[in-house]
Amino acid sequence: MADVAPGRMCVIDHDQRLTYADIEALANRFAHHLADHGIGPGDGWHWRVATAHHGSSRSLPR
Repeated sequence: MADVAPGRMCVIDHDQRLTYADIEALANRFAHHLADHGIGPGDGWHWRVATAHHGSSRSLPR
């Protein structure tokens, strides 16, 4: 959805609003963080990474 409507709101939580582009940027930063720690495609393993956080957008990785 980020490529179709990057400016469209997808998370509205109290005083914080995140667009699809914002969420994609957060996901990319998280993927790079994982890669920096040796987790990612092309290493011969299939990784599943779970995240758990409170039901608030403030708990999303930054």
